[in-house]
Amino acid sequence: MRRRDAASRRASALALAALLLGPLEGVAAGSESDAACADVGTTREIESCLARELDAADRELNRYYAEALRVLASPRDTPPEAGARDPVAALRAAQRSWVRFRDQECEAEYQAISPGTLAASQALGCKLALTRERTRQLWNGFLSGASTQLAAPR
Repeated sequence: MRRRDAASRRASALALAALLLGPLEGVAAGSESDAACADVGTTREIESCLARELDAADRELNRYYAEALRVLASPRDTPPEAGARDPVAALRAAQRSWVRFRDQECEAEYQAISPGTLAASQALGCKLALTRERTRQLWNGFLSGASTQLAAPR
């Protein structure tokens, strides 16, 4: 009976991980982190795994954000147009707005299924997907053609 319970829990965890990680747009299917979170046994373990992945994604986002700020602060070949807004200030304002958006969007997803057992995992998966997408946006918008040591995000 124990073997069946373990298999049932594993199947449930894989189904949950597929539900959480499968529909996340922009998340590379089959990446190491997704595979790591798909191979856990309980909701709590999935939440812990997603939290670790979110921490790593936040660190990566911060690296790309700092690099985008550095690139924008670098001297340019052509002077800015008269009355143009400081691009560093503009990116900082955009990033603050994006953080508020991400947190509110994922809180809404959490509330939509709360108090269900999947609510916390859904919110973590939401933040993970949006954080990875924002990293790609920073790359595409500010870094892809710039002189930088960073490679395109995964």
